[in-house]
Amino acid sequence: MIERAVELQEAINRFIVAVMTENRTSKSKADQLDADQLSEEDWEELGVLLRLLGPFRELTLEMQGNIHGARMNGAIFDVLPAMDMAICS
Repeated sequence: MIERAVELQEAINRFIVAVMTENRTSKSKADQLDADQLSEEDWEELGVLLRLLGPFRELTLEMQGNIHGARMNGAIFDVLPAMDMAICS
């Protein structure tokens, strides 16, 4: 979800501004949208979070119960060392 939001950052920002400036939007609703709008710093933090969680996403996908040769199959003896490696790196 974060990855998609970061990809669509410009469109999300334009959408919020368009809704806030729409004639049918009440002042209180526009103020609420303005308060909820993500700042540039918020978007940067989402980017950092996305980079931080990336290895865990890949590991989760890799740990799904698919057995193919030497590939990990999600057994606890595969998962624990892999999580240790992901946390320490």
